[in-house]
Amino acid sequence: MNDFFSPRDVAAFVDVEDFLVNHPRIAHLYIYGVELPPSSKAVPRPGFQNLISFDAHPLYIIWIMNTLVLSPNALPSLQRVVISSENYSHSNGKRDFDYPLFDLGLEAIATFPRSIVLALTFNCKSHIENWLRSHVHAGVETSVISRLVHTNTLSIYDSWSEYTEGMLAIIPDWLQLFPALKHLKFEREAQVNMKKLVESQYVATVSLLCQKLETMSVNRETFDLQLIRKNLDNGAGD
Repeated sequence: MNDFFSPRDVAAFVDVEDFLVNHPRIAHLYIYGVELPPSSKAVPRPGFQNLISFDAHPLYIIWIMNTLVLSPNALPSLQRVVISSENYSHSNGKRDFDYPLFDLGLEAIATFPRSIVLALTFNCKSHIENWLRSHVHAGVETSVISRLVHTNTLSIYDSWSEYTEGMLAIIPDWLQLFPALKHLKFEREAQVNMKKLVESQYVATVSLLCQKLETMSVNRETFDLQLIRKNLDNGAGD
C-alpha cells in the first residue's frame, strides 16, 4: 500500500524554476508535490544540457518538452522520461489524480525527436483502469499512444495494490497501441501482481497480441517474447 501522499504545494513554481536554472549540472531530476507550471505554454529558461532522466507530474513533462520550442536540439542528453501521478490526501481537500492529464504528457513526449525510454508511475491507484480502457476504445487512429514512434522501452511502476482483473485483461490490448515498443518492464511490482503477470497464459497473451515486443520483465524475471511466439507457432503447427 502506498501512503506517499502529496503535501500541499511545498514550493512555488518560480522557486523550482530558479533552483533548476541555477543548478545546470543536474542529470537526474525527480519533482513531486510542488506547485505546477502556470500554463501549458510556459517555456523553461535555457538549460538542462546535462539532464538524462526527468520524473514529474505530466504538466511538468509538458513544461520540460516546451524547451524544444527554443531549439530542436534542446535536451541533448535526455534519455528517460517518467510521468508520475500524485497521491493526494483527501484531508487536504484534493480529489483523486486526474489520469487524463497523462495524455497531455504523452502528447508532449510524442514531439521528442529521438529515441526515449518512457516510464509511467501510478502513485494514485484510482481510475487507472478507466484511463487504460479509454485508449483501447479510442484505437490506433485516435489514441496519442499511437504517436509515440520513438518509444522503444516502456516501464510501469507501482507497488501499492492488487491489480483488478479488468486492468490485467486490458493491459495487453493497451500495449498494442504502442507503434515501436520492443521492451516492456513491470518494476517494483507487488508480489500479488507479479504472480499474475508471470503466469504462462498471460505472458503468451502479451507475446501474441504485441508482435513487436521482444522482451517483458516483471521485477527481475525476464521473458523472451520472440522465443515464446516461435514456440507457440511451432506448437500450433503440430
